[in-house]
Amino acid sequence: MEFVDVQQKNTQEVSLKAARWTPPQSDGIYKLNVAFSQSKQSSSVGIGLIIRNNVGEVLAAACDKGVKELNPLCTAACVLRKVLLFCQSINFSQVQVECNFAELVDLLNSDRICSLEVAWILEDITIIKDSFNFISFSSIPLRCN
Repeated sequence: MEFVDVQQKNTQEVSLKAARWTPPQSDGIYKLNVAFSQSKQSSSVGIGLIIRNNVGEVLAAACDKGVKELNPLCTAACVLRKVLLFCQSINFSQVQVECNFAELVDLLNSDRICSLEVAWILEDITIIKDSFNFISFSSIPLRCN
């Protein structure tokens, strides 16, 4: 039993070491990592983002507060909309977005018509993303973000 515990711990350490930031696809495309944390006591959300180039240099970073929506998917969509507007405001027009909002990324990468309460926020994100020269969305575990 003790050997199994040690073996599991070593396996977890290896998987955490393997979970690392990877550079964007090519030069001129920037990697935008974004995450948020919801407060259990209040209606606020903490937002963090970092933008790096293909050699890993930090070009921009920011943190902010947002409002927690009733639906976590709506909260994630509001966070992403706010982050994309930030990217626009500082003239990053080619971004590879990585976040831990798997359900939201699936919706953004599909052609499905969404009839959920998040649909209007997704429409805003679609309009915003159309102004980018290049944009992609991928979901990654929070520990890799």
